[in-house]
Amino acid sequence: NPPREGIQRSLAVIFDTHRNASEGDPSSNSIGLYTNGDGYFSPRRLAIRNKAPVRLNDGRTHRVHIRYERPRLDVLLDGIKVLGADVEIETVVGAERMAFLGFSASTGEGYQNHDILSWRFTPMLADAQSRIGFEAPGLKERVESQIRFGFACISGRTLCTPVHPEVRMLAPNRWHVMLPAHLPWSTEIPNPDGKTVAIRNQHGTICWKSGGQLETRCHGPEGDSVGRGRIILRHRDGLTSFSIDMDGDVSSSEGYFSFEVALPE
Repeated sequence: NPPREGIQRSLAVIFDTHRNASEGDPSSNSIGLYTNGDGYFSPRRLAIRNKAPVRLNDGRTHRVHIRYERPRLDVLLDGIKVLGADVEIETVVGAERMAFLGFSASTGEGYQNHDILSWRFTPMLADAQSRIGFEAPGLKERVESQIRFGFACISGRTLCTPVHPEVRMLAPNRWHVMLPAHLPWSTEIPNPDGKTVAIRNQHGTICWKSGGQLETRCHGPEGDSVGRGRIILRHRDGLTSFSIDMDGDVSSSEGYFSFEVALPE
C-alpha cells in the first residue's frame, strides 16, 4: 500500500478485526488510538491494545464509552478500560477549535457488517454550565441517535438481508424500492404503457458467490467492471420488474439495494 492522503487533522479510535501485517497490525482483534495529522496512511498510533478482552467480531452487541477529560482520553469496552492516552485534541483539530464527530469503516477487498444501534454525545462543558452558570452559545448538552431497521433481516448472514422486498409509493408515478439480493425478480411496479423507467438515489451493498465458485463478490448498485451486481429491469404484462444481475445461484446472496423509481408524467 503506497502512502496516500488521509484526513489530515483527525483523531480516531479504531476497532480492528483484520490483521494487516504490512501495516504492523499486532493482531486481528486490536483497539488503537490513531492520529493522521501528517495526512498519509498508515496513521500514527498514539496507543494500542494488542488484543481486546472480547472478540470484536463475535456478532454480539458491545458497548463502548470514550471519555475525554483533558488531556486524558480513555476507552472502555463493555465496562472494561482497554485504552488510554494523553492527547491534546485542540492540536489535532486546529486553531479554529471546531471538529466533526462521526463514524467510518473500511474493509478493503473483504466485507463486514457494522450496526451502530444507538449513540450519545455529552460535552463535559455542559456539566460546567450547570455548576457555575457558564454559557456557550450553540452548545447542545446531549446528542442522541436511535437507529433501528424498519424490516426483518434473515438471521445468520453477515449483511442485513431483508426477508421480503418492499415497494412504497412516494407520489404518483414515483416509488421507493427495497430489493433483497436473494430474491430475483421479486419487485415490480405498474407500467401499463411501457414507459421508460428512471432509477435514482441508489444505495446499498450486496455479496454473492460468483458462478458457483468459492469466490465471494461484493458491490454497490453500480456493479463491477462487467456490470455484474447492478440493478436490472424487464417489462412484461404491464409491469416493470426489478432484479440484480448476478451469475450463479443467488439464494444465498446477502444484502439489498434501496432506490427510487420514477415514470415520466
